[in-house]
Amino acid sequence: MKIKMLNKKGGIEVTNGDILIFNGAAYILMTQQIWSGYGKVNPVVSQTQFNKLVKSGNIVKSPKMYHSKLTNGLYPMYEIKEGEEE
Repeated sequence: MKIKMLNKKGGIEVTNGDILIFNGAAYILMTQQIWSGYGKVNPVVSQTQFNKLVKSGNIVKSPKMYHSKLTNGLYPMYEIKEGEEE
């Protein structure tokens, strides 16, 4: 399934293989990077759109947790639900 998600730089297309995490402040797409200034960063996606996709069942919470080496914290992971194209 392909879903177009919004962020500050425009739109990002997410598919079945993409993983999102919630770090307590923002939903971050960990499997893609975009250019910001002179380097690449992981895009932050719209919280409103993310919540709508969770309610509709297109994004599901993964049983796995993401371990950040920077903060040594564990964060919940979310995955795109496999299904037909919309």
